Amino acid sequence: MEYTDRYKAFCKRMSIYRKLMDYDQAKMAVRVGMTTPEYSNREAGRSMVSGIDLRNF
Repeated sequence: MEYTDRYKAFCKRMSIYRKLMDYDQAKMAVRVGMTTPEYSNREAGRSMVSGIDLRNF
């Protein structure tokens, strides 16, 4: 699946926000109610972020 530059930028902002909160991916995954691999895939842009995910973030 090909993602747009805007989506890639959004995923990068997810990573920046997480780091500003001083969370690692595992801690952020717990906070938003998903597994670490699920969160990692979304942050890396390998999986699409859903509306429910956005609400949880």
